[in-house]
Order: sequence, then C-alpha cells, then structure tokens
Amino acid sequence: MRRNVTVKEIASVLGLSQPAVSQVLNGTGRISAQTRQRVFATAETMGYRPNASARAVVTRKTRQVGVLVLNNPSDPTTFPHTYYTILGMNMALEAAGYVLCLVRLGDVEHSIEGHSRVFREHVLDGVIVTTQLPARLTARIQELVPRCVWADTNEWEKTRCIRRDEFDVGRRVGEQVVAAGYKEIIYLSEIPQSFAPLLHYSHIDRGEGLASICRDAGIAFSTIQTTWTWMQELCDRLNPQLRPDVAVVASDTFRARLVQQSAALGKLLIGQDFGLACCDLVGDVTHTWPDLSGMLFDRIELGGRSAEMMLAILEGGDQEPASVALKSAWYPGTTLARR
Repeated sequence: MRRNVTVKEIASVLGLSQPAVSQVLNGTGRISAQTRQRVFATAETMGYRPNASARAVVTRKTRQVGVLVLNNPSDPTTFPHTYYTILGMNMALEAAGYVLCLVRLGDVEHSIEGHSRVFREHVLDGVIVTTQLPARLTARIQELVPRCVWADTNEWEKTRCIRRDEFDVGRRVGEQVVAAGYKEIIYLSEIPQSFAPLLHYSHIDRGEGLASICRDAGIAFSTIQTTWTWMQELCDRLNPQLRPDVAVVASDTFRARLVQQSAALGKLLIGQDFGLACCDLVGDVTHTWPDLSGMLFDRIELGGRSAEMMLAILEGGDQEPASVALKSAWYPGTTLARR
C-alpha cells in the first residue's frame, strides 16, 4: 500500500517552510503565484493527496458550499435551466478550492424542522439558495446556516442577494413591442403549482414592467396565467384574441412553446397573424428556435457572481457584500415583426 506523502516532506524538497506549503495547499495566505505553482507541481509529482477531514479539524472549515435548488419530486428535470447557474457556481468555487454540494429542497423540506443532517452537522461552510421559499423555511435556513447567499430568489435585502432585474426585462420587452408598432400586449405568465406554491418574483416584476410601458404608450395590456400543461384551455382563451396588431409576451420559454403550439392548432403564423416575444430565452432555445425574439440572460454569470459573493462572506472581513441586480440583453429574432 502506498504511503501518504506529508506536507513536511514537500516543504523539505522545495526548501520552504511547512506553514508556507500548508497555506498553498489549503488555498490560504499570500503566497506568490510562482511559489504556488512550484508547490502544486511538486505535490503532484510526489503523489500528495490532501486529507479533507484532517484539514477540516484544523481550519474548522469543510470547504463545501451547498446550493439549495427547487425540484418537483414527480418530475426531477422541471427546472433544467438551473444547471447553467450551478455550472457558474461550480467554476468559481472550484477555482477557490471549494466543493459544491447539491441540496434538493424536495429531499430536505420536511426534515429541516427536524434538523436534516446537511444542516444539523457542520457539513457546509455556507449555502447558496436558488429557489423561492416559504417565510418559515427562509428564517429556518438562515438560522441553521448563517452564511447564506440568495441567488435569483424572492428574498431581496441590502446584502447577500443577487438576481436579475426583471422589472427592467419587462420594460425592455415592452419598449420593443411598442417600437414594432403593436397596439396591445397579452402577457402569458405562470400560475402557482403544488411543488412551487409561491409565484417567483420574475413573473410579477416582468408583468409590472410591461404594464408600465403600456401605460406610458397608451396601449392595452392584459394577463393570462397558465401552467405549461393546459394546452387546450390556453388555445381556447388565447387564439380568439390574436390579431396582427397584438403581441403576446411569454414570461418564459415554456410558455412561448405553448403559444407556438396554440398558434399551430389555430393555423396562425407567428410574426404575421400576431407578434411573440419571450422575457427569458433559457438554455439552447436560440439554437432550437432562433427566430424567437426576447431577452437573453447569462445564468452562468449569475452563478459565478453568486459564488463570488459567497467567497467574500467566507474569506472576507465582517462587511457583507452588497446585493446586485443584473441586466439582460435584447435578442431581436423575427417573431416580433414590424407592423
């Protein structure tokens, strides 16, 4: 069995002090980039493998950060776009020597009050929450894990929160609709469901942003709330209202797809018989549906920025990082044709 190489042996080979080598391997201290490179190269050559458990005893840190995500127990892939946010988090945390630990709300929600192991034991140095929570769970998680960052959630305070500026998204889309010459906007939004009883702030803020532009421009505005499974009901409610001077604004790509299917059932052409724009072009939609007009948002950046906020809490001083609202970019497409 191969013997474990020690920090003392690495320090001896390099002619460095043991504390200096230890700081490099633990990702702490102010050591030059050249020295860090030498230490890592020598450690790799000598076959050094760090003992995370022993390091946690000394530093009182596990160097694990949890990310709490919403999941529908009956449909594990309900929110695939969260992957991009998690990817951004992982990239930033890994570069800083931390490990990301996925915590699914559906798995721990009923055991939080009973102190789920992930919260009862000192498993995580901090938690990044990526879902809207009932007030009791928000308060409980903050009590159990004081080092929290709230990423793209309904929580919004002066510090430790990061989200997309959704009111700005609504206004930007509304401005494009008005500039294209449409006279009415129908906003297609989400309705709360059993696994997500709280409406995400984005659906509300987008609608308010749209409504403000409609008031300024003096054009009609209405809202239809639906799940992304009520196809026939949507078709019956939406299609009779569609005209060449009407633009449908879908809150997300799920609902944009519903509009596409509804239009097909009614033999209506998007961009000709009515306009369509989406507030959130998620994932690879610009590749699978390149004609769709809407707002692009870099969720990898959201994940990276939220991880940097967490690192500032874990490794910084007493001052907590200020909350940040991120902007989006307009993607023209062709479904919002000029009138």
